[in-house]
Amino acid sequence: MARTGYNKYDRIRIDNAGIIFPSVFSEDEPTFSRISLTLRVDVDKSVLQAVLERVIKRFSYYQVYLERDLFWYHFRPAEDIPKIQDDILFPCGFSDFRHDNFLFRFFLKGSTISIETSHILADAYGTLIFLNTLAAEYLKAVGVKVPGSDGIFSLDEPPSDGETEYSYRKNYRKGVPYPDLLPKAYHISGKVENTAAYHTVRFRMPLSSVKKLAKEYQVSLNTLMTVVYMRGLVQVRESEKKTGKGVGSSTIRIELPVNLRNMYSSRTLRNFSLFISPEIDVKESSLSFAELVKIVEERIKKENVKETFDRHITRNVSLERNIFLRSIPLFLKDKIFKMVYHRLGEYQFSGFFTNIGNLTFSMEMEKYIVDCNVVPARSTVTKSNCAMFSYKDRLYLNFGRVTEEANLERAFMNQLTGLSIPFETEIPQGHRDIIDTK
Repeated sequence: MARTGYNKYDRIRIDNAGIIFPSVFSEDEPTFSRISLTLRVDVDKSVLQAVLERVIKRFSYYQVYLERDLFWYHFRPAEDIPKIQDDILFPCGFSDFRHDNFLFRFFLKGSTISIETSHILADAYGTLIFLNTLAAEYLKAVGVKVPGSDGIFSLDEPPSDGETEYSYRKNYRKGVPYPDLLPKAYHISGKVENTAAYHTVRFRMPLSSVKKLAKEYQVSLNTLMTVVYMRGLVQVRESEKKTGKGVGSSTIRIELPVNLRNMYSSRTLRNFSLFISPEIDVKESSLSFAELVKIVEERIKKENVKETFDRHITRNVSLERNIFLRSIPLFLKDKIFKMVYHRLGEYQFSGFFTNIGNLTFSMEMEKYIVDCNVVPARSTVTKSNCAMFSYKDRLYLNFGRVTEEANLERAFMNQLTGLSIPFETEIPQGHRDIIDTK
């Protein structure tokens, strides 16, 4: 199949969701998140590699390296083919993009195929389509008939213009007021382990039980679990206060990513998500759970509207278009972007809680999907982040942490128990148990 999309002489601008990350990525902040599919059939590494060599041509806008010039980072199309790697102990680790490393990577362990993607390149929407297409093509290669469906791209169809659309810039509106700056939020304390360590624990629970509880409280499932997460953070803060640790701000504020594609009629496979930031003060934690979920539900509804995201898009694109900023050499931009990231980024949030939604596949393909998983990007600021998704009749919440202590995970477990939500935990071999930590 002929290569489509960018040609090797293009210099592709990074969108403004990813533009700041080349300046801040490091061993502490690798910017990778992970999505995995476990198939019902054995996966042969050499066959999967051959399939990837065909699939990558359909997703040529991901077949790029990061490059810098005097003023900006940009993408440079590559002719190389990424290699399927044997999986590693800890997910979402560091890769130095400045030395011709792709901004995504595939891992294989047994029948589990995982993709890790840097936020410099794409968000979960595009990542999931890329992974699903690879898995579908692998099944075809081993004799399984998998028809085309939503979320799986045909290799016979060239990329549409919409797939590479710079949707932030397209939806920029001049004159819209910028969003307000947020004060620093509370962050859990804890000893950060070496830069490679990233421990995960996955909570698995009956989807029907959680939906029933959300219906009883007359809130969305997303709000319900956000409040459980918030109350876990409050519990950790109160425990730290008693022992004289850190504590700091009384604001518990959560970063909730929002996929903007439906709101703005976009189908780009580049980044196109922003966030809302519901918060509570620890004083409000004394309210009943029913009162608290109502308050947070109203705050989410108030913020999760197009006007909110118009303000963020206008600010972000305006900064990118600013003549003064454009004229600053990149080595100085790196320093500026690091400061901006700390001020407008993670320091505003107590935690990151992403809801990928309900993962669905065609009936034929679902027969061959045993399990799915999502691991959020690591952070030495929030220290423990969480990704939520549902598949079939189960709801999953996967925590990733950089600390020896699993204080938030244990607090979350206590909150689930207090709400009588049945759950099981899964901890990968070699990762610290949440019970055995300090």
